[in-house]
Amino acid sequence: MPDKLVKRLVLRLKEGDSAAFEKLFCQYHQKVFNFALKMLHSKMEAEGVVQNTFVKIWENRSSLDETHSFHGYLFKIAQNDIYNHFRKRLNEKYYREYLLEYAEKLESSLEEKINLNELEVIVEEIMSNLPERRREIFLLSRNEGLTYKEIGLKLNITENTVDTQIRKALDFFRQHLRNKYLSHSK
Repeated sequence: MPDKLVKRLVLRLKEGDSAAFEKLFCQYHQKVFNFALKMLHSKMEAEGVVQNTFVKIWENRSSLDETHSFHGYLFKIAQNDIYNHFRKRLNEKYYREYLLEYAEKLESSLEEKINLNELEVIVEEIMSNLPERRREIFLLSRNEGLTYKEIGLKLNITENTVDTQIRKALDFFRQHLRNKYLSHSK
């Protein structure tokens, strides 16, 4: 299409002439589509670029300048729309990766919490089966952080007795945990 004819069509388009718009659309539709397809490698997205480009042309028709290249203006709009598609793809990719990573962390964290809760229940169950005095000595050592000497002074027993009771408590835990997990894995 000769430059003079394009300029006349742009002038008519500025005045709201839909027939001029149609002629420009017919003239440039395939060129914009091919340009977008070459960049996006998707017919659907390329068609979307064509539609967005011509919608913008129609919406901004009153500000068109017939002295400037319509072809250049048209392809600049298409190019910006293509860049927006790339930005959107990139953002979606990063967002998807972030969501997957977050979901994995959440799942792992949840699994750890469940495992920790299960372990706490098991420890409490085993603890409740310890003889009362042994449980008291064990809790003073593990929960309150008292030394064997401090426990002995507090309960009026020897350090050697404290050591023996803690060893027996630990053996009791090991045995019950071994039985519990061996019975679950069968």
